[in-house]
Amino acid sequence: MKYLSILTKLMAVALVISFIPIQPAKAFEQLPRSLRWELIDQSGEIQFNSAGYPYGIHHVKAGETVSMWILVKNHSTNPRGQVWYGKSALLSEGPNYPNAHAIGVGTWDPVDHIPSFLDSSSFVINNNRLAYYDDIPVNQGGTMWLQWEAKVRDDTPAGTYDLVLSLVREFDEWGYRTTASGGNHKYRGILWRFIVGDQYDLKTVGDISVGYTTWDGKQTIYFKEHYGGVGFPMTQEQATQIHRGLREKLGMASSWIEEDMSAQPFNFIISSPLENGEIIFSTAEYSHEELFDNPDFVATSRIYAYNTQTQNLRKIYEYASMESGDPVEQLLYPIGITGNKLILYLHPVESSPGPCWSPWLNNVPKFTLDLSQSSPTLVSGWYSPQWKIDELTSEMEDFCVN
Repeated sequence: MKYLSILTKLMAVALVISFIPIQPAKAFEQLPRSLRWELIDQSGEIQFNSAGYPYGIHHVKAGETVSMWILVKNHSTNPRGQVWYGKSALLSEGPNYPNAHAIGVGTWDPVDHIPSFLDSSSFVINNNRLAYYDDIPVNQGGTMWLQWEAKVRDDTPAGTYDLVLSLVREFDEWGYRTTASGGNHKYRGILWRFIVGDQYDLKTVGDISVGYTTWDGKQTIYFKEHYGGVGFPMTQEQATQIHRGLREKLGMASSWIEEDMSAQPFNFIISSPLENGEIIFSTAEYSHEELFDNPDFVATSRIYAYNTQTQNLRKIYEYASMESGDPVEQLLYPIGITGNKLILYLHPVESSPGPCWSPWLNNVPKFTLDLSQSSPTLVSGWYSPQWKIDELTSEMEDFCVN
């Protein structure tokens, strides 16, 4: 009977247990409206499409790796998602939800497509995610910087390729792009355009140098002793002949004594893409004496095209520094050409940054003039291609100390 009593009690306990509800595993919880972002800046040479949306241009060669980046501001409203955490700080949601809640950059328009011109090494997962944010938390109102590398496929034919990306919080939602005030933006993507060529057509200034002097109110052009610039090789005799022709055309002094003048050499003569025998050069008008004695003086830069065969001279552009609102006197220097666009930068009159500086560095603002236009305007936002930065870094590493 004793054993029967024990057996009865065990059966009763088992019966009770069988009616206790089993708690299901905690379900994955999505975070809607947890990724609202405003685009502040992006990589590339910034242009605007017909609808007024900005897009970044990257000039590349097939097989080249490009550094891309975005800077966005946190406008998220969901209290559970107002802070943007780095990927490493997030708890795992299990194998069915890899990278859950991580903020990433993915292909958009169409969503999750695989760009045909990008190498698979450009992606961190699925050939449609290029990067995940993994840095310090970003509070609402703060900004997030996200950078990644994208490689163009080795077999990509020369041409133009568009890339549309957007921000995604994995397994939660594609983010909503906002305006500066926090309202919904008309377009949720970020636009880029890749211009791919076997050899990117950027021509930089070589050994030909042109300078100017001022003397008795006159302006003088002179050539340095080295010749043979990119795209326009010439002998010293040819350079002297051009020099004389320019002096005559510009009404300059026929002779000069260097120690009596304000002289400043520039490296900026280059062949024009529009006419055979035409060169593009610049002059600058100011004097050191006026610079220190007259705080209201204006330094004027002029861009010319000169046909060495017909001796035809035409002025392309004129830039008066202080009249353009510059905080200090600056001169406009041409440094290269790409297609029909002349590349220039502004540099203070009295500045000598030394051998470890270059206008091709991307922290130096650059501009373009479209030479195919009859009255071109100065356009800001040109950026050096990555191969030019790499070339410059290699040249500088032997004598520049970081």
